[in-house]
Amino acid sequence: MTADFHDCLATVEAAGLGLWRRDGPDAVFLSARAAQLLGTGETQLGRNAFLALIEAQDRDRLGRHLWSGPPTEGCVEFHSAAGLRLRIAGRDDGVLMKAGIDGRADDTRSRLAAIVASSDDAIVGKTLDGIVTDWNNAAEAIFGYAADEIIGKPIALIVPADRREESATILERIKRGERIDHFETRRQRKDGEVIDVSVTISPVYDDAGKLQGASKVARDITASKRALIALAEREAHLRSVLETVPDAMIVIDPAGIMSSFSVTAEWLLGYHAAEVIGR
Repeated sequence: MTADFHDCLATVEAAGLGLWRRDGPDAVFLSARAAQLLGTGETQLGRNAFLALIEAQDRDRLGRHLWSGPPTEGCVEFHSAAGLRLRIAGRDDGVLMKAGIDGRADDTRSRLAAIVASSDDAIVGKTLDGIVTDWNNAAEAIFGYAADEIIGKPIALIVPADRREESATILERIKRGERIDHFETRRQRKDGEVIDVSVTISPVYDDAGKLQGASKVARDITASKRALIALAEREAHLRSVLETVPDAMIVIDPAGIMSSFSVTAEWLLGYHAAEVIGR
């Protein structure tokens, strides 16, 4: 694999595309994203296995471009049996440098991509083995990893050690086709900080209905969780103060409904707090 091909892998895959290239006299290399889009499950294919993925009318022509004849000039497009487009571009030495593979591009996909990229929530794609395939801008901001640092790596990079079993359980549920809504858990940023997140995880299927992976939408709720904890601590402090005041302390709302009834009030008036709160 040439250095320039290797360097562009992360950037191209972050855009939802895959790369493939001829790898020796009788083989083809597929990037992780290309293998996912083609549904091969493998990143190394023999020549015949690769050509079998191409539409019949394009198969012979692609074979001639890759394994015989002069180097490709310009950009040539072929179509896979799955309806994907494959483009190849040649070099003077006849070695295939790179080839993009993507789904049928249309306005809907472009709009969806723009929405994903601009979302304030982290949107992450991963395989059924927990390998990151997609990583939007918000995921970079929340978790601290740039897309090219984490795409192709295990999602376990952002899972604290004490949550690894939980993460494995989630993947098993996804494999059963389950969806997980607004699940609160903790994740670890690149700088080591552990944050609170609310995640929704859904199974992802291809056009044929085959389970391909999972998508996760994560929201950083660290600030709101801290605010709730601080509020609970203040309320607990107030209750402890009320319990130590020697006078009967009763709190009522504007309608005269009791919301707090101290221990001294119970002793003086003969009611338990549970009997009068809300009345």
